[in-house]
Amino acid sequence: MKSLDRTQRYEMPVTFGPVPLAHIRYGDVTSVSIPYTTKARDEYAALLPPALELPDETIVTVTHQRIADVSFLAGREYAIVSVSLNAIFKDDQESIFGGYGAILWENDVYSIIVGREPFGAPKLHADISDLRKNGEDWSFECSEFGTPLVSGYFQGMKELEQAEVETMTTQGGRPKVNFRYKHIPRATGGADVSYLMRGNNFKSTVDRAWTGAGRHHFYEVSRDTAPVSYRVVSRLRLLTVDEYLPAVASHGTTDIEQGTGYPLALRKPVGATISK
Repeated sequence: MKSLDRTQRYEMPVTFGPVPLAHIRYGDVTSVSIPYTTKARDEYAALLPPALELPDETIVTVTHQRIADVSFLAGREYAIVSVSLNAIFKDDQESIFGGYGAILWENDVYSIIVGREPFGAPKLHADISDLRKNGEDWSFECSEFGTPLVSGYFQGMKELEQAEVETMTTQGGRPKVNFRYKHIPRATGGADVSYLMRGNNFKSTVDRAWTGAGRHHFYEVSRDTAPVSYRVVSRLRLLTVDEYLPAVASHGTTDIEQGTGYPLALRKPVGATISK
């Protein structure tokens, strides 16, 4: 192999050729979210990367997703448990409101690779339960080496009428912009790259939706019990609940528009610069 084709995307090991990731489609997505407000503004601000600012209302959202019919897994599925924080990016060109993904736990290694270093999605591996349903009461759990990290509980989940679904998808739901912080450490210390990104655009369809009451729990863990995620969960526990907002669930599809994300930091440098 003499050189890489710069028009193609490669993953390790690179000498076996490019990977087919020009289009990513999730054909069967079930998502359940527990949003809550917090008054722990100092602790919230400490979890935002450089160049992101606190919004007026600090909202934390804990989400479980079952993503099936995944294009890059030849139709297979995986699960995600994520925690996002509302945030604002401002510079002399624009002001953007969006959600910063503070952590995404996933139960499939290749899905972690696809989104972590290339797009700055802060992904770690974990065991994630299916969404357990008992009538209108639902629950899930995320764990590491058998140690619970976070769980979610839903009560009174009622399916919405189609008109309500259409209203929710056009006026409500999660922020349409995802902020990412791409950081690739250098073997000798410091970073090869470290900058804020606006994530790829995505198009979602929703054919069913539910709402109800949700609550969550971040467990007390240690380095001995959760050696990879303990530093994450210990900080998330500081984001105490002020008020729970209505829980929302949806089913539909998502297409990720590759190449639509861009580094905000190239206009407003933060952290380490891109290495030549």
